Amino acid sequence: MDRLDIGPQVVGGPAVFATLMTEKFSGGIDGLGHADHVRVVQPDGSQIVAGVERVVGSVDGRSGTFVLTCYGYGDRPGSARGYWTVVPGSGTGELAGLRGRGTFTVRQEPDGTWHAEDAFTHWYEK
Repeated sequence: MDRLDIGPQVVGGPAVFATLMTEKFSGGIDGLGHADHVRVVQPDGSQIVAGVERVVGSVDGRSGTFVLTCYGYGDRPGSARGYWTVVPGSGTGELAGLRGRGTFTVRQEPDGTWHAEDAFTHWYEK
């Protein structure tokens, strides 16, 4: 995960930064997500995150790409939860017309890796 501070960081204040990352999806969504998230992390470790992500792969066997937006929060270091929405009109290939929304929970494992669980409801517009 690449990190870029946004503006000067203030001692005793929240850290504000952007992260670029790649996420692997498996299950109903199978593929890679390329994400840019803006994070605000308080000194106690609580945080909010907002971002966009381009997913390249398949949804229930239909291939293409789509973009989602996300918003999440965490009340302690190493975990977060939130929701995401497919950007209308962003689906390509067999995913043209894809609409959907979902929820996520993410936690940091003892070895430092991150694990996420998602729930996803989707449909297609004509």
